[in-house]
Amino acid sequence: MIVKLVIIDNETNNEIYSEEYQLEKVGTLEDLADIIANRIIQLEESYPPEKYSIEQIVYYNP
Repeated sequence: MIVKLVIIDNETNNEIYSEEYQLEKVGTLEDLADIIANRIIQLEESYPPEKYSIEQIVYYNP
Protein backbone atom coordinates (compact mmCIF):
# COMPACT_ATOMS: atom_id res chain seq x y z
CA MET A 1 0.00 0.00 0.00
CA ILE A 2 1.20 3.48 -0.84
CA VAL A 3 -0.28 6.67 0.59
CA LYS A 4 0.39 9.87 -1.31
CA LEU A 5 -0.17 13.25 0.33
CA VAL A 6 -0.91 16.01 -2.16
CA ILE A 7 -1.06 19.75 -1.46
CA ILE A 8 -3.50 21.58 -3.73
CA ASP A 9 -3.74 25.36 -4.08
CA ASN A 10 -7.44 26.11 -3.58
CA GLU A 11 -7.29 29.21 -5.78
CA THR A 12 -5.72 27.62 -8.87
CA ASN A 13 -6.68 24.00 -8.11
CA ASN A 14 -3.11 22.94 -8.99
CA GLU A 15 -0.97 20.39 -7.19
CA ILE A 16 1.99 22.22 -5.65
CA TYR A 17 3.60 19.51 -3.52
CA SER A 18 3.38 15.77 -2.89
CA GLU A 19 5.10 13.01 -0.98
CA GLU A 20 4.59 9.25 -0.72
CA TYR A 21 4.76 6.71 2.08
CA GLN A 22 4.94 2.94 1.56
CA LEU A 23 3.48 0.55 4.10
CA GLU A 24 6.23 -1.98 3.41
CA LYS A 25 8.91 0.56 4.45
CA VAL A 26 7.05 1.79 7.55
CA GLY A 27 5.92 -1.44 9.18
CA THR A 28 2.34 -1.71 10.35
CA LEU A 29 -0.81 -0.01 9.13
CA GLU A 30 -1.07 1.71 12.52
CA ASP A 31 2.47 3.11 12.14
CA LEU A 32 1.59 4.40 8.67
CA ALA A 33 -1.59 6.05 9.98
CA ASP A 34 0.38 7.77 12.76
CA ILE A 35 3.01 9.04 10.32
CA ILE A 36 0.36 10.37 7.92
CA ALA A 37 -1.61 12.08 10.69
CA ASN A 38 1.49 13.75 12.14
CA ARG A 39 2.71 14.81 8.70
CA ILE A 40 -0.65 16.41 7.88
CA ILE A 41 -0.43 18.44 11.09
CA GLN A 42 3.09 19.59 10.11
CA LEU A 43 2.06 20.45 6.55
CA GLU A 44 -0.90 22.52 7.77
CA GLU A 45 1.58 24.85 9.49
CA SER A 46 3.19 25.69 6.13
CA TYR A 47 0.06 25.29 4.01
CA PRO A 48 -2.90 26.77 5.95
CA PRO A 49 -6.27 25.10 5.26
CA GLU A 50 -7.76 28.45 4.27
CA LYS A 51 -5.58 28.49 1.14
CA TYR A 52 -4.61 24.86 0.53
CA SER A 53 -6.16 21.39 0.58
CA ILE A 54 -4.28 18.30 1.67
CA GLU A 55 -5.51 15.22 -0.14
CA GLN A 56 -4.68 11.61 0.69
CA ILE A 57 -4.52 9.19 -2.20
CA VAL A 58 -4.23 5.49 -1.35
CA TYR A 59 -2.83 2.98 -3.82
CA TYR A 60 -3.21 -0.73 -3.13
CA ASN A 61 -0.60 -3.07 -4.55
CA PRO A 62 -2.10 -5.96 -6.54
